Amino acid sequence: MTAKKSLFSMFGIGDAKDGRVFPVHQPGRNTPREIPWYRFKAEILRPILLWDQGIGSKNLYLPGPTAAGKTSLVEQVLARTGKQVFKVGCHKRIEMADFLGRLTIKKDGSTEFVYGALPLAMKLGGVLLMDESDQLSPTTAMGLVPILDGGSVYIPETGEWIDPHPDFRVAATGNTAGRGDESGLYRGAERQNVAWLTRFIFVKVDYLSVDEEVELLHHIAPELPEDISRAMAKTASEVRKVFVGASLDGELETVISTRDLLQWAQLTVAYSGVSDCDPIMEGLNLAVLNSSPQHEVDAIRGIWQRITGEE
Repeated sequence: MTAKKSLFSMFGIGDAKDGRVFPVHQPGRNTPREIPWYRFKAEILRPILLWDQGIGSKNLYLPGPTAAGKTSLVEQVLARTGKQVFKVGCHKRIEMADFLGRLTIKKDGSTEFVYGALPLAMKLGGVLLMDESDQLSPTTAMGLVPILDGGSVYIPETGEWIDPHPDFRVAATGNTAGRGDESGLYRGAERQNVAWLTRFIFVKVDYLSVDEEVELLHHIAPELPEDISRAMAKTASEVRKVFVGASLDGELETVISTRDLLQWAQLTVAYSGVSDCDPIMEGLNLAVLNSSPQHEVDAIRGIWQRITGEE
């Protein structure tokens, strides 16, 4: 820990005269890169800062829909507090060994144990970030309960016990809050044991509002006219509504994240001087549509046309 900064200077919220300060750690190799344009919501930031300080719980679960920015929220908070993040992409076949690390063979034929995300985070006082944790098998998840309770971890290959650093934290993200998926949108999501879920505090993350995304667009692509920025944000919002309302038999499984929206705007500006294309559609194609099936491409273009016709 090298310094303390105010809530306003770190996160851009509250009053610049607010006297409250928060610890800032010395950044390390795995500290996320700060995104200057990122905007925080006070009501979501407050419980995350309590978690970061170890107040209430050292384990945080961020549930929310696809592309709502759950992972980026954790990373951007920690980018400003200076903590290192050790991320694990979760799936059904992941086991405790994947969290702990593995023996590797060196060039001279000898073996060396390479620490995984869990012991590194515990040693360095970083954050173990379990991305899409509702994809974990309940058995593997329950194997982590002693860690969530503040226990030490044993490395069989080296015979060592690793005690958690006082600043060690655990964060998890998931689309279903570990309760299983009844909508059919999130294939593979597991219903987790209640004993696992009770170890976390839950902070729900949702999409930004149209007005909030318009503000971001003004910052990232100030060249765009107001009506175009708002139409883009409305289109993203409508696509998300269709996605969230879909089912296994639904017609739209493409979603436009805030990152996609900002890329769309930047690409639109970049193509604005090209005479033989529609810069808005070219930007949308590159940011979103080129990876979508044709019926979804048509549907999203239809949403755009409807919204711009209403402007």
